[in-house]
Amino acid sequence: MKIVRTKRILVAARPAAHDVMRIALGAYYPIRLCSSFETAKLLLQENFDLIVCGMHFDSSRMFELLQYARDNPHTRSIHFIGLKIAERPFQENAVRSIEKAAKLLGADEFFDLARMRTELGDEPAYEQLRAVIDRMLRNAG
Repeated sequence: MKIVRTKRILVAARPAAHDVMRIALGAYYPIRLCSSFETAKLLLQENFDLIVCGMHFDSSRMFELLQYARDNPHTRSIHFIGLKIAERPFQENAVRSIEKAAKLLGADEFFDLARMRTELGDEPAYEQLRAVIDRMLRNAG
């Protein structure tokens, strides 16, 4: 059953990942998709409860968006989830390093959706992502 939650999510991801994000999240949450850092900055003038950012967002600018969100008084308290969406070949230790760096810079979570989709299948992976998001949104101010 699809349940739409009312808290708003900014999803920053490469255009190639927008369909996956619509399928995984769009029927469950009010989402705004963007694919450029400049658009994300403009959208963040609105009120969001969560930022979900793909690690390959706008030529790998996830860290830049995270830093922008943490430096801005209007957005610093918004929860931030880094996300590996693409099934590009990446060594596991490289992904763990990106996760560690994201958390050190202030991300609340990092979720490897690509690995979960491979291990569990699409819908179970999306359900796990939504569970993480639900937990973040429960803690959103």
